[in-house]
Amino acid sequence: MLARCDPARPEDSPQQVVEQGDDRKAGFRDLALMTMHFAIAGPEHELAGLRTRDITEGRGLIVNVRVSKVAPRKVEVLYGSRAYLCPVRAWRRWKEAAGLDYFAFRRLHNRWHTARTR
Repeated sequence: MLARCDPARPEDSPQQVVEQGDDRKAGFRDLALMTMHFAIAGPEHELAGLRTRDITEGRGLIVNVRVSKVAPRKVEVLYGSRAYLCPVRAWRRWKEAAGLDYFAFRRLHNRWHTARTR
């Protein structure tokens, strides 16, 4: 399982996060981050710049990547073939659990696992 302050390593796969059975908010966030990172095929700074208004519902999700080194783009993220690794389902679970308002992926408080305001 990923440590809460460590960056993801190549040997940490979404499959391993799912197998650990982490049903806390941090686990929801980690899984949503990993699957979304793979789905939009972008670097970390693009994920960090995402706001909740940039991710809209369509046939799956439509992600408006406005913060980009090369050029802004819109990416359609479809449902995954495996429900436990689906980026759409992982995003919805994370959004519902964290009660997001502005930033898509917020830091969590270490003790209470609530989304931080800053």
